[in-house]
Amino acid sequence: MKMPIELELHLMRRLVTRERQRLEAGHGHRGRYQRRLQRLIQLESLRRTSRPVRLRITA
Repeated sequence: MKMPIELELHLMRRLVTRERQRLEAGHGHRGRYQRRLQRLIQLESLRRTSRPVRLRITA
């Protein structure tokens, strides 16, 4: 079963935050952080497109 995008986004945000804090503390892995950031951005746009857009105006 595929993980719902909302959940994955939530987890990814926490990962990215922790990774950034580790980088700022002087250890951590810049490449890994960049990869996670990319994934997060990708998920964000996925969520935006997958959400049904209900902008039909009934006149």
